[in-house]
Amino acid sequence: MTRSRARKLDLAVAPFRKVTLRLVRDDPATAAALPTLEHRNIVLRMSRSIVFISSPLPEGESFIPCTGIVISWDGATKCARVLTSYVYERHELQPKLCVQLPDKSIVEGRLAFVNPHYSIAILEIVSDLPLQVPTFQYGAKYAQEILALSRDKNMCLVARRGTILWGGKGGLVVDNGGSPVGMVYDEGPFAPIISMSTALSCIGMWEQFRCVARPVFKMDLTTVQLLSVSMREELSIKHNINDGFIVKDVDEDSDLERLGVRIGDMIFFQDECGSTLPQIDDYLLSLGWKYLRGMKSMVLKLEVHDIAGPVRETITLPLEFFCRICRGA
Repeated sequence: MTRSRARKLDLAVAPFRKVTLRLVRDDPATAAALPTLEHRNIVLRMSRSIVFISSPLPEGESFIPCTGIVISWDGATKCARVLTSYVYERHELQPKLCVQLPDKSIVEGRLAFVNPHYSIAILEIVSDLPLQVPTFQYGAKYAQEILALSRDKNMCLVARRGTILWGGKGGLVVDNGGSPVGMVYDEGPFAPIISMSTALSCIGMWEQFRCVARPVFKMDLTTVQLLSVSMREELSIKHNINDGFIVKDVDEDSDLERLGVRIGDMIFFQDECGSTLPQIDDYLLSLGWKYLRGMKSMVLKLEVHDIAGPVRETITLPLEFFCRICRGA
């Protein structure tokens, strides 16, 4: 029998062969994000922590499917909690939430906690499938290389590689060592990331006090670290400024404006509260913990630098607190 004839016979019987495992390829972007076996193993180690959330809403209503991260699982009761992005805008409507588990089984999720300020939510589910709770790390840094992990509608694992600039939806963010450090709460190539320390602090407040408290801080900031190299060089050479924050906006007729804070001013926190926006958020939440534990009178000391002046002054801002009663209370 010639080789060409043997090949024809193989093709003829191929449709009748029993296939025990069908190969499913990763999408091209996921394959590119996971170039080595170690990268792929990192994703697989997290697979039992990543679920897919959808909702069969009535006609005319919309729901964007998202990924969820398992943050607790009780093997005795089979109850689990899933952290995800803020899943629905309308509070008056209680959507039915379907949580698809890694084995593709579907369970119903109960919306237990929502915090619109940080765009996070907690779902409670019951799972016969043993789920995995990651060991979270809290030290996410600017320009840190990360993998963002999520699931698509077919329950396939999806990975994207990038670096943290800060600011799949609900996806888990892990560092190069495979440690979870945050969560994506929007879609797109420049999706904002919330630090896991911020999310878990909010959840801790909810569990203990059934609300989340945070100082009223009517000012938008950006960090010097995120400026262009040219701007950072100019600030360093002309003004000896290498860190701190720049005021992007300040509310009209607010205490900050009355104290003289203007757009473009440099702000330095006198307390040891970090040099990045996530660290500032964590610091403000730590003041919220003190407020809920009974410390009702607090101030924030800020050094304000008008580089056009140049004028430096220290202001003392009396803090008011916004205490949001969270769903699930």
